[in-house]
Amino acid sequence: MKISCEIIQDLLPLYCDGVCSQDSKQAIEAHLQDCGKCKADMRFMEQGMETSSVQAKDDKIVNAAAAAWKKGKTRAFIKGCLIVLFVIAILAAGYCSFHWFSTADESDFDALAQQAADSFGYGELNIERIEQRGNYLAAICKDSDGNRCMCVFRRDRLFENRWHVTGGKTRIQEGTISSWNYGSPQGEAVLIFCGVNIPDEVCWYQFQNSKITYICSVEGGELLDIFIIPDHYDINGHPILLDCNQQEIE
Repeated sequence: MKISCEIIQDLLPLYCDGVCSQDSKQAIEAHLQDCGKCKADMRFMEQGMETSSVQAKDDKIVNAAAAAWKKGKTRAFIKGCLIVLFVIAILAAGYCSFHWFSTADESDFDALAQQAADSFGYGELNIERIEQRGNYLAAICKDSDGNRCMCVFRRDRLFENRWHVTGGKTRIQEGTISSWNYGSPQGEAVLIFCGVNIPDEVCWYQFQNSKITYICSVEGGELLDIFIIPDHYDINGHPILLDCNQQEIE
């Protein structure tokens, strides 16, 4: 019995996939020997299957490449983040180390004295008197030859209880009152008055700032006062010595 082209064409997909029965296979092959149209359809179908197979392989390769690229990009991003965090950690450690080792604890007088000595060029200093007000600390120091200086420290911005040298007077003249003045970026006038071996007749001293007169006592022949005034446009650190009646001493 001759099988029609319609039946063969229905069976061709099974034949091309290799899943038809042996009888159907023999019938299809016998038909294809005499039917050019069905043979052409089979070839076209086989080419389509080959194209689909190649396309599937290409898609698999493209997908694998995309996955590898995405994985590599993720790894690169993570690596970059780790490098940035490492650099930030190194910078933070360096910043903290600088603030720590360039300052001294407020209770460590030896370290404060050494900072003053290094700043002023003294071989060694000892602190005789120290005063603190706000973010400023002042110390009268003495070297082995009896020379005195006044060193000013400012509170560290990172470590609240540590201080660094910001200025002062390299030598204090005995028997009188000296001053150190500073206009801070915060708009404050910082005035520090100091003196050693002040004569007994000096009981008071006065100074003016922003048209205000300040009168302060002198006791025991020594003096170390810190004033922080909220006006740095009119700083006058010239002290006037007064007697016990608050009269100016010539």
